[in-house]
Parts: sequence; C-alpha cells; structure tokens
Amino acid sequence: WLNNLMILVQVALYWLFLKWFVASLASNGQPLELGFSGSVWAYLGWTILAIVSVFTVIGWAWVYTAATRWFCSNIQGTRREVIFNGTGLEFRWRGIVTVIAASFIIPIPWVYRWMMRWFASQTELVERTV
Repeated sequence: WLNNLMILVQVALYWLFLKWFVASLASNGQPLELGFSGSVWAYLGWTILAIVSVFTVIGWAWVYTAATRWFCSNIQGTRREVIFNGTGLEFRWRGIVTVIAASFIIPIPWVYRWMMRWFASQTELVERTV
C-alpha cells in the first residue's frame, strides 16, 4: 500500500509543479501573473488514462494530446485563451521517431528540442470566446 500511496503523492507533486510552473512564467523579466486552475482529481484522471493508454499501443498519442488541451484550457489570468492544435496522429509519429532517435543516446538533446519546438508551434493564444 506504501507504493500506491507514493504514486498518489508523486501525481500530487507533479500537479503542484504544474501550478508553480504556470505561475512562474515571465516575459522580459516581468511575471505574467498566470494561474493553473485544473483540479488535482482531473490531473489524476488524465494520468491514469495515460498509463492505461500505453497498453493500447495506438491510443496513447490521442490521450496525450487531449491531456495537453485540458492543461492549456486551464491556464487562467490572461484575456487570451491558450489552445493546443496538435493531433494524435502528428504526436504519434513524432513520438515514435523520438523514441527511435533517443535510443542512440547522443541525439537526445536535439530530438528533445525538435519535439518541444513542435509542441510550441502547435500552441496558440486566441481571443477568448464568451
């Protein structure tokens, strides 16, 4: 039961890290005063779904893109809305390429940068709908 408790503690700590990360974002040295409003229970649900989806072999990419959309939709404190436009298929082929390239160890930093640039390119700020 201690292992299960530690898993829950780890999920809660990741959730707290996300809240801190969003709150700590700054531009030109000035804090953006953003906040993350997603609940720890929803985050736990996305985490469980992500773990289960790995065993489906195909569905994991769609779960990760949906979880990223959920994360973006819970960023508060701006008049604009943060949205993620990436699709499961785009994420899947990039994830597979990343795993293959990372297996050679040396290209890990470049592959990680490539994947994060794709994530950034799929993230937009749009006017909030009422």
